[in-house]
Amino acid sequence: VRSGDLLQRQDLASGGPFGNSSFTLHFGLGPRTKVDSIEVHWPNRGGTRTVIRDVQADEAVEIREEDGAVTRLWESKGGSGGTR
Repeated sequence: VRSGDLLQRQDLASGGPFGNSSFTLHFGLGPRTKVDSIEVHWPNRGGTRTVIRDVQADEAVEIREEDGAVTRLWESKGGSGGTR
């Protein structure tokens, strides 16, 4: 996730011995109001990647590994801060 001078990375490992891993990642932006880009690398898809641009703070997106499809689950209503 890149937002101005901020760059964050998280790794997500699926599976595990208990099979109840969360597939949700959260990124804190501090005072920033938007994300310039989200880049997802898919090791199981031959190293391909999905890039999403111009995501607002407090917006949730779903990115599917099967085809890299992006669904915007909810969008910020223009306010700063807050959670859903």
